[in-house]
Amino acid sequence: MIGNKHSLEDFKEINEGMQIYLGDDRSHQIKGCGKVSVILPNGNIKQIYNVMYLPGIKKNLISVSMITDQDLKV
Repeated sequence: MIGNKHSLEDFKEINEGMQIYLGDDRSHQIKGCGKVSVILPNGNIKQIYNVMYLPGIKKNLISVSMITDQDLKV
């Protein structure tokens, strides 16, 4: 999950009213999704797909299971 829409590539807007509830019990509406490019310490670039855009969050959140499901290593 990411709070900055400009960090997403191939952004697709979502207008279905879906929400995510975080640990503080506040809900955030999903406004879209896309992919994020990450530069690794060795200089390689990897993409993380299906990253959700939630305009209300201040910190990016990442799921270990989402990373491993995309055949990336943690």
